[in-house]
Amino acid sequence: MTFQTVAADFARVMHPAMVREVPGCISCHGTTHGRLFTVSSNGIETFYSLRAAGFLSPESGSLLLTYIKR
Repeated sequence: MTFQTVAADFARVMHPAMVREVPGCISCHGTTHGRLFTVSSNGIETFYSLRAAGFLSPESGSLLLTYIKR
């Protein structure tokens, strides 16, 4: 499985839940909220940003484990 495949799957499956206003992540992590991490409107861009920031680690409670368990 390639990163492109995982990124596309993330954009299709996980990102819609992240960008909904309630209870999605974007309500606190949108571009206008001043957080260290922001969720963009582009799912693939968000995936690579999460990966670069280390939020897709195999640790308990991470976004990676949430993604795998779906």
